[in-house]
Amino acid sequence: LNGKLSITDKGELLFTPDTVAKSRKIPIHMTASIVKTLSSLVFYLKHIAEEGDLIIIDEPEMNLHPDNQIVLVRILARLINCNFRLLISTHSDYIIREFNNLMMINELRGDMNKELNELGYSVEDKINYKDVNCYFFKFRKTKTRSVIVEKLKIGSQGVTVPTIDETIDSQNKIYEELLYLNSSNNG
Repeated sequence: LNGKLSITDKGELLFTPDTVAKSRKIPIHMTASIVKTLSSLVFYLKHIAEEGDLIIIDEPEMNLHPDNQIVLVRILARLINCNFRLLISTHSDYIIREFNNLMMINELRGDMNKELNELGYSVEDKINYKDVNCYFFKFRKTKTRSVIVEKLKIGSQGVTVPTIDETIDSQNKIYEELLYLNSSNNG
């Protein structure tokens, strides 16, 4: 969070950014959205959490820049490796890809610490893909509005979520076509 959380005697949650004087405490509702989003998790981990707890996070990507989504995934991985259980729902390709990266580094053999460090990882970031399950919820637009839950295959390279990859591929193709049209039109 780049700052500290504290609680007043009246139970008000306050935030003190690292960039200001320690006496300047800001009520949590007046902070940046990233602080509001993550403060409950930080507070829980510091004051309540016990090994073996189940942590449920709905859309951890909310209000987080992609680089912070990646940092959060690495924090979540370390929680998993400290025997916390984790259940998340996400629509973020960054989160899925980072979890995939952490499962892939778990498969590396030999002393790869130097290479991992160069990529910004450490051995504490590894996740065993055999400890992960991934489910895809398909909404059917019928009279009953049913949901089909599909267990996705996870391997040593992680998981693929077809609808996310299809959307990214579609956007890339549109972008490339627009680049071509733009160059043809201006050339």
